[in-house]
Amino acid sequence: MVGFAAALQLFSLVGFLPAASNNPLHSSNSLLAPAHADSTPTAGTGTPPTQLSPNPLYVNQPIVETGSVFGSTPIVPYVFPALNGELLPDNIFPSADDAAKDTPEPYQDRCHVQQNLTTTKASCIYGNPNSKTTIVLFGDSHALSWFPAIEQIAINKNWKLVSLTMSSCWPSSIPAWNSVTGILMKNCAIWRAATLKKIATLHPYITFVAGTRGFETIDSKGHVLKGDARTAAWTQGMNTTLTQLHQASRNLVYLSDYPVSLFAPEDCLALAPAVTDVCATSVAEAINVNWLNTERVVALSNGAIWINPTEWICSTDPCSPLKDDFIIYRDGGHFTETFARTLVNPLWSTLYTNLLDPLPSTSTLTTKTVSAKTPSKTPGTVTAKKTTAKPAQKVKVGLGGL
Repeated sequence: MVGFAAALQLFSLVGFLPAASNNPLHSSNSLLAPAHADSTPTAGTGTPPTQLSPNPLYVNQPIVETGSVFGSTPIVPYVFPALNGELLPDNIFPSADDAAKDTPEPYQDRCHVQQNLTTTKASCIYGNPNSKTTIVLFGDSHALSWFPAIEQIAINKNWKLVSLTMSSCWPSSIPAWNSVTGILMKNCAIWRAATLKKIATLHPYITFVAGTRGFETIDSKGHVLKGDARTAAWTQGMNTTLTQLHQASRNLVYLSDYPVSLFAPEDCLALAPAVTDVCATSVAEAINVNWLNTERVVALSNGAIWINPTEWICSTDPCSPLKDDFIIYRDGGHFTETFARTLVNPLWSTLYTNLLDPLPSTSTLTTKTVSAKTPSKTPGTVTAKKTTAKPAQKVKVGLGGL
């Protein structure tokens, strides 16, 4: 069994919706309209006002914020209702057996650069490659967890999405230390510098940036940094990164790191009888409020739209491994693609009113219409694996984000 801090480091080093009638993305009240032509943003007027969107449970917890950090609302420890243990639903997506393999397309396309490389030969362009409006996803494997939702935005707005991510290479401009091998990943700095230059040439309408809080870094003498020194180094490095991204992008969106799980679905949800609270992770272990506030201050200080997705992932204590019959995690630190695509509605509804050059007011959403993978089991037939298996183990994830 690994401790939480060690699990985070392992997670960091290392979704398509089934066509169901109750699918939230099939609703006519959804928030993103399919574009029939290239939806080029119209001219905006100045900086949007600061907006705090309260979560549905406690009004003092911010979900989105823009403008100055001064006078804004910091995050306080989350207090959620208790999770009631329930048998695993008969219909879950993906199935417990398939969850670990339910990865975003850039893995298959070799667009997610691996640790031993500095670049990829793939184009890593999604959505409409000929669109005049480009959006970018930048960061490590935690950023890549957002790909399905952001790709859905690109498809429905007829925009070009450029996905630029690397395994274990956090967006902060700091050395990437592999604590397992004891090696400095010099190729990360090479990739990051080249990627930031590329983004500067793309002039994105939106740049989404995200990264794990489970990183390791060193100082100039090769000492691994801990505690406040680690946070200070990350803050300085992220200021450097966000300054460059802000200059290159019309809108800079910082997605705070999401809650993690200490269990893998094959170790828990495949058990019989599968009870959801057996595979749940306590709020204290899943959510780091101090880190969320650190990210919030850095993002707002650099002109970013800061988004806190915590309650889209966890709303009980402990945090459930399921959300509306979707398995959230494929391993302890990464979403299933199926679940991640459901995040398009909360992400877009939170984001679009805060964008410079506001978009047209129409806001309905259709499901992905191109390059969709076919679910391994059709809705209504997916069942959890029914076996008597070993007790649930806290997950030990290998390197590479695979």
